Amino acid sequence: MEQTFSSWNVVILFNETLTEELIKLNHLIVEKIPSKIELNKIDALPHMTIYTTNYPTKNLSKIKIELALVVRKFQPILLQLSSKAIDMNTVFINADSDVILQQLHTQIINVLNSLRDGLYDKKELELIGNNEKRKRSLLTYGMWAAKKLYIPHISIARPFDASLCKQALDLLPKKIDYLTKIEYIALVERGHDGTCKKIIETYSLVV
Repeated sequence: MEQTFSSWNVVILFNETLTEELIKLNHLIVEKIPSKIELNKIDALPHMTIYTTNYPTKNLSKIKIELALVVRKFQPILLQLSSKAIDMNTVFINADSDVILQQLHTQIINVLNSLRDGLYDKKELELIGNNEKRKRSLLTYGMWAAKKLYIPHISIARPFDASLCKQALDLLPKKIDYLTKIEYIALVERGHDGTCKKIIETYSLVV
């Protein structure tokens, strides 16, 4: 009998001001270019993925316990968003490299990877194409950009027509410059195209 699985994501969510700004940037694009991702405050919250994959649904309580144990070791993180890019047929806003965020990402993978029981999102194999490093990451950790491949980013839009990604990117401001303090992370239910569908639980970074 096939086990029931769920798609969950450990994410950074943002304060009200930045959340509204990111939704506004998304709307700059979707008003002109149809996008699979339309950000909102209900079932497509702007977010930054820390670790996303599929798990047996029965492992939820264990995941919550392990996450709480990891997060309690970390203080709030100052995060700088300063560039935009196209990757996986998606328009990204990227964060600057941050040692503490990388450590948080790595430690969360280390405790949660075994709880996925080898599951991952098979649709992502199609997006990866012939990128062997990303394929290996997906099969090993359940996430195409894990550990050394980690790209801290916010998905702003994913055009239905992938050939319009560059045009979508150009609709964003030339200068990207947002500084924000991350005080908690969340375990969320993942919707279509990696969207943040529903918050399951939040965890405060200890001051």
